[in-house]
Amino acid sequence: MSAVTASPPAISVVDLTVSLHGKLVLDRVTFEVEPGRLVGVLGHNGAGKSTLFNSLAGLLPGNAGDVRFFGRPLREARGWLAYVPQHTRINWSLPVQVQDVVLQGRVRGLRLFRRITAVDRLAAEEALRQAGMWERRLDLIQDLSTGQRQRVFLAKALAQQADILLFDESLSGVDVPSHIQIMTALQLLRDQGKTILMVSHDLDDVADHCDECLWINRQVIKC
Repeated sequence: MSAVTASPPAISVVDLTVSLHGKLVLDRVTFEVEPGRLVGVLGHNGAGKSTLFNSLAGLLPGNAGDVRFFGRPLREARGWLAYVPQHTRINWSLPVQVQDVVLQGRVRGLRLFRRITAVDRLAAEEALRQAGMWERRLDLIQDLSTGQRQRVFLAKALAQQADILLFDESLSGVDVPSHIQIMTALQLLRDQGKTILMVSHDLDDVADHCDECLWINRQVIKC
């Protein structure tokens, strides 16, 4: 009888070390996250939370350590991950509709200039409905509130249909309806088997909604 092989963790980080501008920001960070978990990432300002997320997303090359998704190195698994950074780069002076921002989530890698298909539009519609922003799809992104904008960026990430999602302070400064909508969407995704890491400064929020927490202060303090 052959041995049963355990499935690899959704996220595996071993001895991740990052220095920025000569300063050690992450020091041998090591942790694992199993598939289908919603993890709250905690830590004071400057503890390295955003640096961790940027490293997981492959935005900080040259780091020491090993990062794997479902047992695969980052270079082989980019399409499996969607990332909503703390500060989303968007030109607020451009008249961009909500639906167009979300459709950007369907464009990845070398397919940058491919045509938008009916499948893409259906994925964007589903994502907008999950984020509670379908009725605002024709509005301009700059006309929305902070919370509504965050829900649009959530929808953009959902449209990628990735297995792993990273949200860096997506709930910071949002209104109560947006907070409820975002958390409801994240918990539904978790229940569907997605793996989610969410940076938060709200201990109660993490305790109430997350399966586990990851406390960062250059190193993993609590996991």
